[in-house]
Amino acid sequence: MCCEPLKVSARDRRDHALNIPMPCVHEQAQLRMSKKVAQLTKVIYHLNSKNEDHDLDMQDMVEQYEAELEKVLKDASEKVNFFKARLEEGSDEKRVQEVARVRVWGGSAGVAVSLADRHASAGKSLGLARRAARSQ
Repeated sequence: MCCEPLKVSARDRRDHALNIPMPCVHEQAQLRMSKKVAQLTKVIYHLNSKNEDHDLDMQDMVEQYEAELEKVLKDASEKVNFFKARLEEGSDEKRVQEVARVRVWGGSAGVAVSLADRHASAGKSLGLARRAARSQ
């Protein structure tokens, strides 16, 4: 049992006049729903694919970020160690030069003591200055 069509257009009237069966309301609704389901299925598939692609992109980005962060930390650590070594070399050279000046000047005990005080205030060892004062 077929029902009447929702809309009767000129084409539908012509088809009806030619004895071409017109789809009933139920069949039209079912056809439209099938098309909508197909469209929604495509949309859901597209969104799922897009989400998976996004997840993979995010994972790659995290890995790149971590690798770059490790590289930056390693580089910074190497620079800090390099400058620490340069600073220690420079302070060792200064101590040697100061001790040599005391010896060259034939310095007095007062010069050696003031030299020792400067090293103590900077947190350096007093051994070099005391040795310099004793050797004179």
